[in-house]
Amino acid sequence: MVKLRECSHDDYDSVMALRKKFGMGTQDVSEWNNIWKYNPIYNEYNEKWPIGWVLEKAGLIVGYVGNTYIPYYYQNNRIIAAVGISLVVDKGYRGFVLPLLDQLVNQNQPHVFLVTTANFAASKRLEAFKCKRVPNYYAPIYWIINYRSFINKIINIKGSIPRFMGHPAAIALSLRDKLFNNNLVLKIERKLNKYNFFDEKFNDFWEKLKNKYSNKLLCIRDSLNLNWHFNRKINKKEILILTDEQNDLLLSYAIFCINYANPQGINKLELVDFQTIDNDYNILNQMISFAIREFRNSKLDILEVIGFDYGKRKVLESLHPYHRKIDHCPYYYKINKRKLPALIDSPQIWDLCSYDGDASL
Repeated sequence: MVKLRECSHDDYDSVMALRKKFGMGTQDVSEWNNIWKYNPIYNEYNEKWPIGWVLEKAGLIVGYVGNTYIPYYYQNNRIIAAVGISLVVDKGYRGFVLPLLDQLVNQNQPHVFLVTTANFAASKRLEAFKCKRVPNYYAPIYWIINYRSFINKIINIKGSIPRFMGHPAAIALSLRDKLFNNNLVLKIERKLNKYNFFDEKFNDFWEKLKNKYSNKLLCIRDSLNLNWHFNRKINKKEILILTDEQNDLLLSYAIFCINYANPQGINKLELVDFQTIDNDYNILNQMISFAIREFRNSKLDILEVIGFDYGKRKVLESLHPYHRKIDHCPYYYKINKRKLPALIDSPQIWDLCSYDGDASL
């Protein structure tokens, strides 16, 4: 008999084994515990909120979905979002995925349920629970950092392209970008600052940001929450934080995270977040150019961007990126109508990126 129950911290080994079995990647125990034990909102509310649910058969965990709460702001009101993490169910037990998802999607405590990493199968199941796609979602775009490495990995993945084509293809793509992507080779006109963590400047910036964009649904971005969210990347030195400042005041920032894939996969630098209070989205061009130059001689293959609203994507498209097609939307939400009005259904409030949800936890 398959039993559905709340997940506990004692389930760590079994959950990681299940995730590893299906190629989802693992975390060490301190990284896993950080999601809940050091989550600022858990410490603030001191509630015994569920960390997830598992399916158990004869003492063996055969299904798992994680759950954490993250604070947002909308019209100067705090909104609590429940975020789904790493849904995985073993073969032979996938008929039980709906009861597992029901626990996650239909919680009573949060104002809204949010997922930002749904695959094709999960997206269909989420729609069965009347979850809605986030409006104005834009498919991933990317720029090549290491042409030879990227092409060789694409050849390995495809399997049908002769290996001798790798070198000329890499040269052709490099020439394409030099000819048509002049914005990426412009001189960096403004001084950009690099940080290894988030200091008190980000607190002042957050106060200005949430007031300026009170009509947007914004995940909290003070130094406490940013340092918690990126704790794993900061400790592993897999993060690049760039800022544009004036008179020691923060005007804009961009956060890039390194994501090393499996040996045959694509190693990515990901633009996880970009925010500005200066109405100057064009600074993003320089930050993208800076990041590509910073990692040109690294083991990274591409710089990838997922999400962001139309204004930011318009600037990014001016850099002539490559486009990656996907057959589904990874961003879904469901409102707890007892706690939140339907205003959140407005397309204009959404500006999700990889900082939202569990995409970069």
